[in-house]
Amino acid sequence: YAGGTFTNISGSTFLNIAKWNGTSWSSLGSGISGGSSSGGVRKMIVYNNELYVMGIFTNAGGVSATNIAKWDGSSWSAVASIQGTVQQIACAEVFNDELYIGGNFSGINNIPVNRLAKFDGTSWSDAGQGLQNCGYVTSMAVLRNELYGAGFFDFPESPTGFQHVGKWNGNNWESFGSVGKNFGTGSVSSLSNANDALFVSGVFGS
Repeated sequence: YAGGTFTNISGSTFLNIAKWNGTSWSSLGSGISGGSSSGGVRKMIVYNNELYVMGIFTNAGGVSATNIAKWDGSSWSAVASIQGTVQQIACAEVFNDELYIGGNFSGINNIPVNRLAKFDGTSWSDAGQGLQNCGYVTSMAVLRNELYGAGFFDFPESPTGFQHVGKWNGNNWESFGSVGKNFGTGSVSSLSNANDALFVSGVFGS
């Protein structure tokens, strides 16, 4: 599956998403559309054997959907109603059989959340009241059965205080060692798990 901001692959029309079977490309219904001119698909993840698609859009295969929808292999359906000024979903991760999404939004299905929410397959809820003083969440990664979140935020209310990167303990966000307490000014844009280590990149000087 490929997603982004495009209307054409190899001379055929596709709206921001397509699938490849090893020989040829085909569409997922009528694709993803609506939203801003720079919209489209930003993130895709498989959860419960269905493809969850996130980005900046208002329509998925003819179904009204704001920035998040799912594809079950044959049809599209809406997943949730996202609230907020920006309503952007930037990242997603599956952790402990739940789907976590992060970005720049303040509510989901009229439930107040702070840039982070989780889905258990039936209902949405906040993820530990999110990350405080948070501008946005940019990335998440799982390492050694622990979930890490990154972005532009400051969490001084935590007993250990931390900036830009935090670890989810199942109930709340917290720092992880001295390295996680202060990434200086700027933000963290990406987390990734490779060779049993967490790689952190972004705009920071310490």
